[in-house]
Amino acid sequence: MNLAGIIGLLSLTLTLVSVSSTVWLANLDGRSKQNFLQFQVCAGLLGRKENEHVLQGLGFDGVYLDGGDFALTWLALVQGSSPVKQDSPDDLLNICFSSGVAKGYIKYDYKSQQTILPNIITLAAMLDAIPIDLSDSTALNVDGKTMLFDTTVGDWKNFEAIEATEYMYRNYVNETMSMYKMNPGYATNSFMPDLHPELTGEPNVMAVDFIVKEKLFCFFMTENCVPHTKEHALMEEMVNSNPWPTPIPVYGYDDSIQFFGGQAYEAETNCVAEHNLGQIASSGTANLAWHGNRKPLEEKLQQPDNLHDGLVYDPEKTYVTFVVGDGDNLNVMIGRNLPWVLARQKKCGGMKRGTCYPLVWTLSARALDLLPDLSRYFYDFAANTGSDYFMLPPSGDLYSYPSTMNEESKISYIETMEDDWERMGGSTSVHWEWFYSWLSSVDNYFSRFGGKGARGFFLTTVPYMFPMPLFFKHGEDFKVVGEEENVVLFRSNEWRGTQGQKHQNKWTPEQLAEDLKEKKGWVTHLYLTSDGNNAPDAFDQLFELLGDEIVVVNDETLVGLALQKDRLEKDRQ
Repeated sequence: MNLAGIIGLLSLTLTLVSVSSTVWLANLDGRSKQNFLQFQVCAGLLGRKENEHVLQGLGFDGVYLDGGDFALTWLALVQGSSPVKQDSPDDLLNICFSSGVAKGYIKYDYKSQQTILPNIITLAAMLDAIPIDLSDSTALNVDGKTMLFDTTVGDWKNFEAIEATEYMYRNYVNETMSMYKMNPGYATNSFMPDLHPELTGEPNVMAVDFIVKEKLFCFFMTENCVPHTKEHALMEEMVNSNPWPTPIPVYGYDDSIQFFGGQAYEAETNCVAEHNLGQIASSGTANLAWHGNRKPLEEKLQQPDNLHDGLVYDPEKTYVTFVVGDGDNLNVMIGRNLPWVLARQKKCGGMKRGTCYPLVWTLSARALDLLPDLSRYFYDFAANTGSDYFMLPPSGDLYSYPSTMNEESKISYIETMEDDWERMGGSTSVHWEWFYSWLSSVDNYFSRFGGKGARGFFLTTVPYMFPMPLFFKHGEDFKVVGEEENVVLFRSNEWRGTQGQKHQNKWTPEQLAEDLKEKKGWVTHLYLTSDGNNAPDAFDQLFELLGDEIVVVNDETLVGLALQKDRLEKDRQ
C-alpha cells in the first residue's frame, strides 16, 4: 500500500503531526548487505546537525528508509500530508560524496571481516567515511574518491573482535557518545552458554544511521561480560575510562551469552564489576536518525484523568491493573505495539469515557527523545480513548538492575527516574531484579523513593518466572516501603500466553478469572508479555469474564488502593 492509502486508512484515528518539508524516501529491497550499509552510513552523516544544510538545500528535511513492517505506516502518521519523494539510494550516496559530508571511503571485505563489522561502522563514523567492499558487484564506483582507510591490509586484515575493539577504544573513545552492541551474526539459540558460537547469520544494520549520526562506539565481543577473559578485561577498562554518561546507556542488544533460553547480560548491569551499565534495546530499530531530528518533546506530557479517582478500598473486592510489557524495546514500540494500539483505538476511540477498561502500556522514557513524534502519537491515542495510560518499563529509565549499580550510578539513576516521571506524567515502573537481589534492594534502592510522592513498582524476577518466596510471604500481594511509607512493591504476576499451561504463566482467560476470584481483597496486576504469544486481546477476553467483585484500575489507582489497604491492616494491629 502506498502512503496515500495508508493515510486514508488511518484518517479515523488521530490528528497527524505534519511538517512542510519533503522526506527523501529510500527503498533498498534486493540490495546487498554491503550496499545497504553504505546507504545507512550516508544517511547517518547527513542526519548530523552540522550537515543538515545539505539536504535542506535540495528541499529535503531528512532521509527515511522504507524498512521494517510498519515503516511506511509511521511515516504516514508523523509526516501527514507533507510531501514524500522516493529517490534513488545511489543518488543519495553521490550527494554524500559531492557535498563533502563523506570525506572519503573505507575499504573493507565483508566476507572475511564480518566479525569486526561493528568496529568498521564506528571507524566510518569517526572518519566521516563510507565503507565500501570492492568485491561486491553493487559497490559504489570509487573512481575519483579518496580512500581514507584500508582495513584489508596490515594489522586490520587479521584483527579479531577484541583487537579491533581495542584499536578503536585507544584511538577514538573520546570522540564517541556511548556504546552500541551489534551482533555480527553469531548464533544465539543455544539453551546454555556457548563461549564460541558459530557465525551463522548476518548483522542487523537497520540502526547504523543512528550509530553514525550520534557517533556511538559500536562493537561486539562474545566474552565481553565473561569474567577472567581478555575481552572482559578490555570491557572493564572501557567502562572505567570514557566520556560517556553515568550509568552508561548501551544501545543495541547483547545476546552473547544464553542462560536457560534467555540472555544473561541483556540488561547490561551485571556485565561489569562496576554495575554501571543499562540497556536501551534498539537493535533493528530503523530511522532513528530521522526520528531524532524531528521536533523535540519539550513539553511535559499529560496522561488521561484517573477513571477511578477517589476509589475507596473494599476488602470484599479484588483490584487489578492490566499492564502491557516490553515497552523498553524501541523496536517493539514501533513494530509490535502499533497494530495493538490501532486495534485498541478502533475499539475505544471516541466512545464515552470509561466504556473501555483502563489499560497501562509500558513506554521507554528514552523514546521521548529518540522517537518524539511517536511518543506524541501514543499520548494522543491515550487522550482519545481516555482509558489508556503509560508507565516506565523494566527497570525505569534503562533496562537494568539499578539496585545493584554502584553508588554514583544509582544516585544519578534515581534522579533520572524522577525526571522521567515528571516528563511522562506518571509515578510507576515495572522493575526486574535477579532473584538473589530482592532482599537487599529494599534498603539500597526502593526506600530512596517517595520523597516526591507515592511511587509504585511492579516486580518481575530474573530469571523470568522464578519464584519470590523469600521476598513475599504466602498470600502477600504487595509491600510498602520507604521513610514516608508510600512506595509500593507489587508481587510479580506475569501472563505470557493463553495456552493453559499455568506452570509457564500461560493461563487461559477462564483460569485467570477464576484465580482472581479466589484472591478477594488483593491489590495486584497482570503483566502481559508476548514471548508466549500473548496479546492485549487476551485482556479483552478476561475482562468479559470478570464480575463486579473484580475491579480493573490503572496503575496509580492501584498504588493508592494498596496504601489504603496497608493503613487499614496496620490500624488493626
